[in-house]
Amino acid sequence: GVAVGDHGAVWVTFDGGKEWERRPSGTKASLRAVCCVNETQWWAVGRTERAGDTSVGTVLASNDGGLPWTEATTAPLPGLN
Repeated sequence: GVAVGDHGAVWVTFDGGKEWERRPSGTKASLRAVCCVNETQWWAVGRTERAGDTSVGTVLASNDGGLPWTEATTAPLPGLN
C-alpha cells in the first residue's frame, strides 16, 4: 500500500499496513493522490500553495517503487487534487 500527504509525505507498507515506512519524495508539496500502475511504477500528484490564493501543480513519478521520485513535468500546472 501507498499513502501520500502534506509536506511531500509518502508512506509505503509491504505487510498489509502493519508497518509503514516513509519514503523521501524530494518535494514539500501537499501530495493529494497516488496511483500504482504495478509494484514499481508509481505516480503522485499534488499542489504547492502560493501567495495570492493560487497554487502550482506537482506531478511525481517513480519507476522503482518509490525510490527515488522525480518531477514528471516541467510545464506549469494548476494545483492538482
